[in-house]
Amino acid sequence: MIKRLRTLPLRLALVAVASFGLAACTYTFNEGAFETFDVQNALVISDNLSFVEDLGEAHIQPDTTPDFWEIRIAGENGYQTIGMGGSKAFSELPAATAEAVQSLELMEGAPIFCGDGPRFACYVYIISVTGDAIEVVSNADELVHFLGTIDTPSEAALVAMADNYYFSDGWIRQDGARYTVLATAIEKGQPWECTPGSVKLTTYQVLLEIGELGRIDVVARKHLEDRCVDF
Repeated sequence: MIKRLRTLPLRLALVAVASFGLAACTYTFNEGAFETFDVQNALVISDNLSFVEDLGEAHIQPDTTPDFWEIRIAGENGYQTIGMGGSKAFSELPAATAEAVQSLELMEGAPIFCGDGPRFACYVYIISVTGDAIEVVSNADELVHFLGTIDTPSEAALVAMADNYYFSDGWIRQDGARYTVLATAIEKGQPWECTPGSVKLTTYQVLLEIGELGRIDVVARKHLEDRCVDF
């Protein structure tokens, strides 16, 4: 049994940012917060792709240990498994279950830049197996349910990415049960703001707080740039 099995086409960046998670938050336009952000003992994340490529079992702690789980980067040419864990090795899964996991290829999840141009060329998602049930974990709500409490800076980074935040020389610092995150956000403009065939993208630097239950609060944001990109 596969939960939430659906295959989506590759989406442009402008589609992904249209559902951008900041819309539900209340901004505190306090740019001074960036000046007081203490990066000592913080986890540095140069970009989303480099971060997820270094992920492993030690960085992800599911709320309930499934039989098997793996985290993938998916692109137009298939997927790459970048980390795995669980109570069983993949080779210990029933043959039919293992075949179903291997054949399950999706184009959904946390969007990341892994190529040139304005497209999100890749997505990050998790496959979790318990018994004969195969679960797809591809958005922020599903990720928080899978993780339970947010126990590591890497888990906090994944939650931010799943809610359409990005890292460009970003940071994450653990403050007790909360995480302070320096990340990047992108918003799509209106069609008339650029020439036909292109769209305006506005980039912000954002300071977030992520709670142990996955709640994301925007502490501050600062405008970085506007640009028109072809689509």
